[in-house]
Amino acid sequence: VGGNKNMHADVVQRFIEVQALLLYPICPHWADHIWCKLLNKPETSITCVGFPSLTAPICTSTWLSSEYLQDFVHDTRVRADKMNKRNVVVTVATHYEQWQIHVLKHAKQIWEENEHTIPNDVVSKIIAGAPAGGVKPKQIGDLIGFIKERVVRFGDIAFELTPLIDEEAVLQNNTPYIMQECKLESFVVKQAQPSGATPVSVGRPSAAFH
Repeated sequence: VGGNKNMHADVVQRFIEVQALLLYPICPHWADHIWCKLLNKPETSITCVGFPSLTAPICTSTWLSSEYLQDFVHDTRVRADKMNKRNVVVTVATHYEQWQIHVLKHAKQIWEENEHTIPNDVVSKIIAGAPAGGVKPKQIGDLIGFIKERVVRFGDIAFELTPLIDEEAVLQNNTPYIMQECKLESFVVKQAQPSGATPVSVGRPSAAFH
């Protein structure tokens, strides 16, 4: 789906097929009805079809880009409706700042030393290990939380020193979809400037409504 474009029929068909197969163990009669009637496959019963399996390795960047977009659309729609403002300027970070790189490196070292776990006192250890340029402990804590969530799901790539997705490209490439879903009149994406006044970091864009 994107802006005024229609949904692709083959994608919708495949989505319904997979959902029916996944739900078959829980509600077999309903799933078989969907399979035979809605999908028009009367010649075969869903009981004879194998459970869906991956046809290709999972692309982490595609997965994260999809989650990022859906979370952004939800948050933007809620805020736009609440404030009744339909013009949005979004600022995104294109790289980690130096203090964030320091935290990533130190956190990975601690993770490796603790059998691939991040202990609860990691923030104090990082602060004690080396000053992070006057950065507040809460900022470090927020980044550690961001890393923890990703390392559980994706392993050590969570410590990559370059962002796993291009946030600017994700938002710009989906501008028609975002504007339609959030009922916006205008939508602009810009990069964060060094030492800018707008608080923004990788994975956490800042949106101004007017």
